[in-house]
Amino acid sequence: MKYFICGTWRRGTMSNEETFKTEDKVRSARPVGGMMGAGQRRGQEKTSKPFVAEGDGEKLFEKPKETGSNSASTPERLRVSVPSPALPGQDGEPYYAEVPVGKIRSWRFKDRTSAEIEDDPEFLDLMGRVRGNGVVQAIGVRKLEEPDGDIEYEEIFGFKRLTASKLLGLKTIPAKVFVTLTDEQAAVLQHEENTGKSDPSYYSRGCAYLRYLDAEMASGPYALAALLGEDKQSMANYVRVAREMREEFKEHLKLHTFSSKVLFNLISLTRDGGGVSPETMVKKILDHKQKLNESPQQASRVLIRLESEVKPARKEPSNTKVLEVDGREAFSWKRNKRGATINVSADIAKKLDDDLIEQVLTDLANRL
Repeated sequence: MKYFICGTWRRGTMSNEETFKTEDKVRSARPVGGMMGAGQRRGQEKTSKPFVAEGDGEKLFEKPKETGSNSASTPERLRVSVPSPALPGQDGEPYYAEVPVGKIRSWRFKDRTSAEIEDDPEFLDLMGRVRGNGVVQAIGVRKLEEPDGDIEYEEIFGFKRLTASKLLGLKTIPAKVFVTLTDEQAAVLQHEENTGKSDPSYYSRGCAYLRYLDAEMASGPYALAALLGEDKQSMANYVRVAREMREEFKEHLKLHTFSSKVLFNLISLTRDGGGVSPETMVKKILDHKQKLNESPQQASRVLIRLESEVKPARKEPSNTKVLEVDGREAFSWKRNKRGATINVSADIAKKLDDDLIEQVLTDLANRL
């Protein structure tokens, strides 16, 4: 890129015009002193035509010879120091550019996976739009301090657009290039870009948040929620799902297709103390992994049915009441549709006369 400086000599002094730069062509610039009329030029020494110098750094300019009697026989030389133009991003500010697709890698704290994109029904629509119109909205990339082989950038947001561009064989992609960007700032940008537009799955987002915490971006879930502007309890639930999910399920189930309710069911059903060993329940669930993966919308019903098959039936609480005397059952009564049934033990009946028994039964009936 070149820049140009224009100036005009008048009565042995130079009036410099504005220094400017362009990408493809040079624009005209008016002299600082403005244009002189014909009357103003009368009686003055003849002014030479403006000169142009181009290049970078320190420049040498030749002062044109004047036509007066005292003009020098050789041109005078004037040394002028000119600042070099700043390159894009040199001042630390983000800039827009067409970035080669092959020079971009994904950020290690991505909140979405390639497997999730493969199961996203909206991704095929995006592929069609990119094939017809290219990528319209710029992705966000961070420029690496030092290139990693051929890689010079890492994608912060726009993973689906970048993946579509790679699959379609596009050479470049429009990008907003961030020169100075911390991981914490990148996490905020990614969260703001995806929230409400193309939300990652519940499980993928939970895994990303857990990686943030493992990398000590925040001291805990609540601090991370404050950083990202997320609800505290929601953040705790996201992290819990990622942290407590069993490895067997991570390996064999498409967890990114499940709702939060199903994810929490998988955790609770395989927890110790549920009446059935966790290993037994895990095996039972994985025996139906094909059904769960092919029909994630039916996963909740499948888990309820599996729980009823494996866990013992729950006993209904009894509505029979018992009255004990000296540690032994004396009377019992039970409600039914017609009222109640009262039983008197044989031992008590032998010790009580009929009038007393009748009185006791009357008292019991009044208590029901």
